[in-house]
Amino acid sequence: MALSETERQNGGHQLVAAELLWGAFAHCLITVAQNEGLPHRSHEELRFVAEQLSISQNLERWRSDFGAAGKLHVHFYHGNLTQGELRTHTQATIKAVQQLLRML
Repeated sequence: MALSETERQNGGHQLVAAELLWGAFAHCLITVAQNEGLPHRSHEELRFVAEQLSISQNLERWRSDFGAAGKLHVHFYHGNLTQGELRTHTQATIKAVQQLLRML
């Protein structure tokens, strides 16, 4: 997550920053999956981990956080987010990563 922050704040490339943040989120989900014995080798399996977190914690937020982080991942390849969307999804993903790190 620190690399993403550095990339965003020091005049770096927004696409790279978005992908680095997706990576931080995905790796947190991988750790959760490993701890829980859940599959974690594909995008769909990571979505499943987020859904399981939503179910187990009775919080819809993990599904929406996965969606926000996933949009950052797609943005890396297509550059399709507006600055407002990028800011919104970045903030949501940072909060999600911070929450996941507290859980680990």
